[in-house]
Amino acid sequence: MSLGLIGAASIVTVTTLMGMVGRVGFMLVGPRLSPRVWVALMFAIQATSFLLLATGSSPTQLLIGSALFGLTMGVIVVLQPLATAAVFGQQAFGRIYGPIYMSIRIGSGAGPLLAGVLVATTGNYEAVWFLLAAALFAGGVGIFGAMSAARS
Repeated sequence: MSLGLIGAASIVTVTTLMGMVGRVGFMLVGPRLSPRVWVALMFAIQATSFLLLATGSSPTQLLIGSALFGLTMGVIVVLQPLATAAVFGQQAFGRIYGPIYMSIRIGSGAGPLLAGVLVATTGNYEAVWFLLAAALFAGGVGIFGAMSAARS
């Protein structure tokens, strides 16, 4: 499927606009749920967006996947320090957020390189999208498991 320049530009625009919608929406409804629930929710929605992108057979499906991805990215940027403080406490925030943020940056740098190697090996992006979706679903399950362990 070929989107052409206008179609590709539209998808990028929607992704960016939905990122802004995510941030504003989180400011309005964010305090109603704990940061841990928000992280798990964002992982699930982002994994769904990757599955839509992996199986995208129409421009509409790609647009929806990109919109969901943009929405989650808008929330995740704001959520990272809030979730860290909620899990580790404000007293430990300064000590723990540096290593957490460093791991995020390492993943942000290495992820595209590894994805490129996988695309070059397989010839398409499907494996990358499925791998990312699986990692996000596993992370969401892990967060719910950590929440259950913290309660007991």
